[in-house]
Amino acid sequence: MITSKFARGIIFGLLLYLVAPALAGTWYTGCGDRYTEQLWLNRAVRHLKVLRLRCTDPDLQGVLDYTIHRYNRIGAWDVMVLPLSCPEPGCKVLGINCPWCPGVTLDPEVLSYPIHEGALILVHEALHDYWPYFGHAHVNPRIEKLDALR
Repeated sequence: MITSKFARGIIFGLLLYLVAPALAGTWYTGCGDRYTEQLWLNRAVRHLKVLRLRCTDPDLQGVLDYTIHRYNRIGAWDVMVLPLSCPEPGCKVLGINCPWCPGVTLDPEVLSYPIHEGALILVHEALHDYWPYFGHAHVNPRIEKLDALR
């Protein structure tokens, strides 16, 4: 039996950290009309297909193909649109990809961005499916190259 408050806090925190995405996905599935979000995602995927036609880099083609085929549906464990927050003042989180929970989450603000920027945020989050999950050393250079295809 765990008697330390610290150990119980750590275990509770880990469980919450692992269970929260599953609970959010379950809630998202049964709550609300996702029609407008799907329309936006359809536009973003069409834009990524145009970028794919312009692209000659095999690595970027693979990234675009993966994003187009993996993240083309609004729903739990695919693409969710939920308000995201950051614990630091003045910080804004536009997307999340938790490696232990399939799918990506975008902040509703992303849907108001120009389609090129919004679609690249989707690709950014899709790139976190690749190893390493955390960090941006493999993400940012690819996003910069895709941005140039505009």
